[in-house]
Amino acid sequence: CEELEEIDRESNSPVWPASLFAREFEHGYSRIYGARMRGRLAGFLVCHAVMDEAHIMNFGVRRAMRRQGVGRELIAHVLDELFRDGVRFVTLEVRRSNQIALRLYDSLGFVRAGVRERYYSDNREDALTLRLDLFEFTAHRSQQL
Repeated sequence: CEELEEIDRESNSPVWPASLFAREFEHGYSRIYGARMRGRLAGFLVCHAVMDEAHIMNFGVRRAMRRQGVGRELIAHVLDELFRDGVRFVTLEVRRSNQIALRLYDSLGFVRAGVRERYYSDNREDALTLRLDLFEFTAHRSQQL
């Protein structure tokens, strides 16, 4: 959990406490993914999957390893795996001001589904709720190959 916490501190605000990461490993619906680069954990993604829906709970990439495709490849891998496991829709929240993340999610096919006003506890910033249809994502990816 230490590496997850370290990356989370570099990537997110507010950060998850160690106890929250630890609990994620106990839930049957939680999935925790990691990407390694040069032997180090470069990024992580935590999602909850229930029946045909999944929700990305937390995602981060080590600051020194950003802009190298790690985040995109990690998310794409997770989306492919979720689709193979029968998940149809994926949702997440992202800060309205996080243009870098919004460009990444837009490029993967996520669409805006709503706004959660004053969602973030650190500064009361709004969150945009994004949604992805994995049938469309998979069809688009297969056309690219």
